[in-house]
Amino acid sequence: MCRRVPTAAFSIWAAVSTLASAGITNFVNFETAPVHPVALGPDGRTLAVCNLPDGRVEFFDVSQGVPAPVGGVAVGVDPVTARFASSNELWVVNHISSTINIVDVSARRVVATVDTLAGPSDLVFAGNPRMAWVSCSRTNAVMVIDPATRAAVTNIAIDGERPRAMATSHDGSKVYVAIFESGNGTTVLGRRLTQLGVFPAQGPVDDPRGPAHGLDPPPNSGDSFVPALNANAGTPPRVSHIVRKNGDGRWMDDNNADWTE
Repeated sequence: MCRRVPTAAFSIWAAVSTLASAGITNFVNFETAPVHPVALGPDGRTLAVCNLPDGRVEFFDVSQGVPAPVGGVAVGVDPVTARFASSNELWVVNHISSTINIVDVSARRVVATVDTLAGPSDLVFAGNPRMAWVSCSRTNAVMVIDPATRAAVTNIAIDGERPRAMATSHDGSKVYVAIFESGNGTTVLGRRLTQLGVFPAQGPVDDPRGPAHGLDPPPNSGDSFVPALNANAGTPPRVSHIVRKNGDGRWMDDNNADWTE
């Protein structure tokens, strides 16, 4: 039996065949931008990496200093975030599928799939009792899931467009959600983007003439840090800095420092 090939599908096939025969190998992939695509397990040796084009999460053993592939698991469409719930349980957020796959790390298999609101982007574990908090960017909401029962507890509306990246406070009592298109008069101060392998020049946060006098990260409570920095943790990583425009048109941070100039 002959089956009619749709015109659009045939055109795409013909274009790909022509490029292949011409020896052209450049390829542009239009998968969703990742949010938290790399996660190190609590054991310090298992690295999980989202493979968006292939719809998989890949695992690496990093205990010897050089990542060694140890297998992977097929998940949903466009896995943008991976977060460990424990050393042997990984939650993978699939943006297009609007699902979360829960992966048994040692068995290398999906043991449960949780449906979410449209466009899940990131998740964190926080609270007492501990819950999974999932940002859903196409719904403008945060979905709260009980990790024990894997059932939805509630949905929290977010007053902003496309909530994505998430973080928790040091004690796990607060959840923070970054809004991609908030329109709330905030911006990020950071170093300029450079080509791969080119170290960027100093940015506004590193400038000794700035409000933090070049201290990076800047203090968040007067001239101090709350909670205090761990003196045994070494030099903290360089950061970007969020500021908001006030009624006078000045760009202020939450420590009341003026970054306008």
